[in-house]
Amino acid sequence: MSEPRTLARFAESALEVVLRDIASKAHDVDRKAGGDLVFKVLFPHGLDAEVRPRGAGQVTAAIALRGRLDLQPAAAAVKAVFLKDLDMSLAALGAALESRRMAEQALGLARAAEDGARETFVASYDSNAGAIRQMFPRNRVRQDLYFDTIRAEQSASEDSQEPEPTGPSEPKKP
Repeated sequence: MSEPRTLARFAESALEVVLRDIASKAHDVDRKAGGDLVFKVLFPHGLDAEVRPRGAGQVTAAIALRGRLDLQPAAAAVKAVFLKDLDMSLAALGAALESRRMAEQALGLARAAEDGARETFVASYDSNAGAIRQMFPRNRVRQDLYFDTIRAEQSASEDSQEPEPTGPSEPKKP
């Protein structure tokens, strides 16, 4: 999940850069014309309202801005410069969000399969344990032979150590 999430964040950031560039160009056009008509037409609720949303909300806000770019003749200079970048950023973010959604769906399916496999294993293990208890009803030692003892404190490094000698050891002479 880290790759699709990261790609979506970078695509969202790239779109925000384009939105900020559009706002900057709108301010430049307004300065030359002596007002703030273009910026207010493109960003009626301010720039923050366009860059604050996340994910699908960001796509929706950017699509609305693109519509305002198309409809407003006063924004023709801004549209000419940034329409291609806006369209590419929107497409990239849309693809990244879809990729993230598909990865989330695949993760959910994998977790469900893992949970199902775990339940199947536990049920089989319990069934086997019951069968062994029935085969050797009063012989706990024999029952325990069929199952490994797992200790939490045992580490992999302990498994690889050489076994200790079983016979009596003689003290070393100096």
